[in-house]
Amino acid sequence: MKYPLLFIAILDLFCAKGQSSYGPNSPGTFSTNNGIGSVAWNNVTAGDVSDNSYATASVSLGLLSSANTHYLTATGFGFSIPSGASITGIKVEIEKRYSVLLGVLSSISDNAVRLIKGGLISGNNKAAGAWSSSDTYSSYGGSSDTWGQSWSPADINSASFGVAISASISSGLSALTLEALVDHFRVTIYFNIPVPVRLVSFHAQATGENVILNWSTLTESGSRRFFAEKWDDLIEGWFPFDSLPAAGESFFPRHYSVIDHNPPEMGLYRIREEDQNGNIHYSRVAKTQLSDAASKVIHLTPNPSEHFVSILSHRPMTEISIVSPKGRICGHYYYGASVYQSVLLLDHLPSGIYFLHIYTADKQVSRKQLIKR
Repeated sequence: MKYPLLFIAILDLFCAKGQSSYGPNSPGTFSTNNGIGSVAWNNVTAGDVSDNSYATASVSLGLLSSANTHYLTATGFGFSIPSGASITGIKVEIEKRYSVLLGVLSSISDNAVRLIKGGLISGNNKAAGAWSSSDTYSSYGGSSDTWGQSWSPADINSASFGVAISASISSGLSALTLEALVDHFRVTIYFNIPVPVRLVSFHAQATGENVILNWSTLTESGSRRFFAEKWDDLIEGWFPFDSLPAAGESFFPRHYSVIDHNPPEMGLYRIREEDQNGNIHYSRVAKTQLSDAASKVIHLTPNPSEHFVSILSHRPMTEISIVSPKGRICGHYYYGASVYQSVLLLDHLPSGIYFLHIYTADKQVSRKQLIKR
């Protein structure tokens, strides 16, 4: 039997997803806010890319003097964080440097670095140390730092979400002109997506001529439907043979069960869950094997076949139908009592996969037959 190698990697259904990230994204809109400082910014739209084109704030100061700039703000980062996500961290990186003409012991450092939420500059001040004289990215926040605020995906996705920076300029013993230069803003968002379903068990068990699939969930959130699937060697792929509605929202254990009345002799099974947002998740793969007696109830040979198929049953057959994948009946055969074997000619059928519906006195069994020439 041909089984895909990815089975080895599938261990559990809806394993808790690790932290995801989005970005770094660059801003699309810029402005200034004079709610802080006295030194204005010029060429404010230059922070969209790292290209040595700068937003600048320049000032001439006397001996041992200092001044702060207004806020330079960058917004419109264009995030699309999933609506169900939980924001866990925000990292801001700002490429900047300083320039001093005829300065002695002069410097420029952060005065304030804050985020913009709902159009308002707020949250913790992440101002750090002195600026470098060469273009350098300074990093603020991180994967587990929300800057002292709670955030929703809508807050982050809003065009008004952004970053604000103010510089502190100090003249030292002398300085003719001091200039703060900002080249580029970029922001990375870290988030978790809640696990839609927590599966605590999944078993496939051969019982007589059938296989019973049982699975249990501890909690469910936004779940829509479960599909029971098995591997088919003929098509070399998975196909669903039954499905059940999921709970949607549940905070206590739930148990599900389906029966495969037409199992292969040795079968691989999995559960596929589709949530209400259209996302799909898979369980681990379970393996079963029918007993020798059960596996020989209906036997087809050869399969694949070119011209004929021989059907051997351990129960007397009453009728057999050959059905195309589109549901068209391509042959129907009736039998009297005590018919345990039948040979069907297939020359009149084109290559492809067909379904043989085999009826006994108390059971209907379906088997796939591949015609390959």
